[in-house]
Amino acid sequence: EWNPPVGSPPIAEVIGRAEGTTKEMLPIRVIRVPPAVHMSMPHHKAHPLFEHTAENVAFRRARGRFILKTNIDNIMSWDTVLFIARRELREDAVYRATYAEFDFTEEALGPAELLEWLFDQPRMLEDVNLELADLSSKYPEDTSVCQGGASPVVEDRPTRPFYWAGSGDFVLAS
Repeated sequence: EWNPPVGSPPIAEVIGRAEGTTKEMLPIRVIRVPPAVHMSMPHHKAHPLFEHTAENVAFRRARGRFILKTNIDNIMSWDTVLFIARRELREDAVYRATYAEFDFTEEALGPAELLEWLFDQPRMLEDVNLELADLSSKYPEDTSVCQGGASPVVEDRPTRPFYWAGSGDFVLAS
């Protein structure tokens, strides 16, 4: 909780768990960064929240084996959720997600209907697949890492970002 608003209850008092979960199943720990710390930073008046600094505070104090950093407007496919749920994550890997933006034109959909609508949009899937095919043809050695988790040793290869179609809005790492 970074620079909590004056007069608002602490987030630890208002955050809740999903129905049917316990503290043991889903531990929640809130790290509170007081306003005094925020006020000591340059440009604090223009920025009530330093999002990335707050994320780094959380990362450094994390207790779990893995950290999943995502944003509120990210939507994960069921394949992604099931992949994480299998608990077969590698500690020597950083998992990223492909960035895709799609205009939403439907109104008043609930979460399940929204997901069904979104993943049923052929143009969105076609755009993502075309982008990945293009990048795979340019960097075939990187494709094996993204798809199979193994990379051949390539001598004198120029350094490139690991996941070229990635979004910083979703990062899962050990």
